Amino acid sequence: MIRGITVLRTFLKKLSEACSKIFRHPAVISSLLIFGLATVVMMPIFGHGLPPVSDAFVHYRWASGFIDALGEGSLYPRWLGNPNSGAGSPAMLYYPPLPFYIYAAFYLVTGNVLKALVLGSWLALALSGITMYVFARSLLSHRVSLLAAVIYLLAPYHLLDLFQRAALSEFWAFVWVPLVLYAVHRITSGGDWRAVTLLAAAYGLLLLTHVLTAFATTLILPIYVLLLTRDWRRMGKTAVGLALGVGLSAIFVAPLVLEGDYVRLRKIHRDKFTKSFLIEHLPAAFKADALLPGQKPEFFYQNPDYFFAEASVVSFILLFALISILIWRWQQTESGLVRAVWVVTLFSLLMTTRLSEPIWRIIPGLHFMQFPFRWLLPASVGMSLLSAAACSVVMVHSRRSRTAYGGMLAMLLALNLVVATFSVVRQERGEQEIPKEVSRLEVPEYRPRSWNYKASQPNMEAVIVSSGDASVQAIDAAGARQSYEIKAVTQSVLELRTLYFPGWVARLDGNPIEIGPGQRGHIQILVGDGEHLLTLNFEDTWPRRAGKLISAACVLVTLIMLYWTRRKNVVPAGMLT
Repeated sequence: MIRGITVLRTFLKKLSEACSKIFRHPAVISSLLIFGLATVVMMPIFGHGLPPVSDAFVHYRWASGFIDALGEGSLYPRWLGNPNSGAGSPAMLYYPPLPFYIYAAFYLVTGNVLKALVLGSWLALALSGITMYVFARSLLSHRVSLLAAVIYLLAPYHLLDLFQRAALSEFWAFVWVPLVLYAVHRITSGGDWRAVTLLAAAYGLLLLTHVLTAFATTLILPIYVLLLTRDWRRMGKTAVGLALGVGLSAIFVAPLVLEGDYVRLRKIHRDKFTKSFLIEHLPAAFKADALLPGQKPEFFYQNPDYFFAEASVVSFILLFALISILIWRWQQTESGLVRAVWVVTLFSLLMTTRLSEPIWRIIPGLHFMQFPFRWLLPASVGMSLLSAAACSVVMVHSRRSRTAYGGMLAMLLALNLVVATFSVVRQERGEQEIPKEVSRLEVPEYRPRSWNYKASQPNMEAVIVSSGDASVQAIDAAGARQSYEIKAVTQSVLELRTLYFPGWVARLDGNPIEIGPGQRGHIQILVGDGEHLLTLNFEDTWPRRAGKLISAACVLVTLIMLYWTRRKNVVPAGMLT
């Protein structure tokens, strides 16, 4: 008995020492501080909820449908039953799923979709600070890296994305971009294949989070890599990591690429970006002329997004100018990472202005980004790292220079903080309005091309007998797995409320039958006389199956690569003597 107590005391003592050692580690302390700051920043959202803006309505609708589909037993929901007045939507075939799995996990705890979205946003904010801290540690000390994380967490566009736009998936993309840049830097600095797997994971997670941010990041990576290295082997490793990342996300990317023509992705206005460049609208904002009664402001000021985006880019440019002076006077300007991040940041800022219009027109697919202000996301990554680096530079100057430069740097950082604060303070309220949008019409780009939505009934019954004599009882008329009991006196044509889309498979009494779109684009089925059980399942097409196989293969390759690298780095016991 006494010996047992002694062993327990020894164990508890060692456990206490281990915990004490862990919590004294600078990285752990920094992570706890970052989570604490993220919690403070999220207080207005915790109190008032998400702003009732279009992106909040869309994400609530998709999250609700995604969670319902998971509850039906679908491991990867691709069809949502709620949108379009219950006719369903294939949006999750074209919109990355990762954030919605996180919302579903929080839903298990809260039982409320809105609370799950809020907690998911809180986690995204905290993790973005941590990944920024990890990236900054490539160059800076623990304390200065923590400063970089704080600047990133409080960056104007970062908070604008949540408090004004509720662009929740793009908000999650803030987590992965620093990790992608960090992994690339590790590879180009001579890192082993573990760095390659890190890049694959980070890039794959970015693709599974927000396609447009992944696209922008992909465009800046060649510049970033070439500024970091000219070694072909390291460049090759980087390419392998990116290719592996695409493979890991193929479960989503393959259908997106190969089945894009089934929906109206081209409904995104090709030239919308030409009216949304930043800075050039500032003169209109400062005009003192009052609007006439009934007159609306210019389109780019009808939404607060543009006010804050304009303010963000102006405060960024002023800060970037001062940072450039400080960094290029630094004796360690030969740092490849500083130079690469500086160029990438400059490029990202230019992409928000009309100076970049030729690039927007030349690069295929760039117009899908729609709004040039999206480039403020990669710019925020660069500005945060460079700002922290500039602060460390100021500290090594003479006292006189430190006071002058430090004062200007503090003022410009404070200006960025003021812009961010305004975006928080001006948050719209009315979260209770968001659930009302759960069954509304899907956004234009994700509506099936075969659907004549203008001719569809807004509250269509689950099944309509178009011809013949039959009665239908819906057992389950929503989601990706549906079933109906049919009593047909004569051969009949049934039109279901569910929209037709490739992947739907109908079975009558267990036997596959042919289906197709009716005149309005809903599923149409011909049944013979008699009593039948009709089941309808949304199943994988060959691109979806191919994507799953590719992703599974790439997961296996990644695990083998990690195991092989770890084994290679283990020193044999005989080598230690």
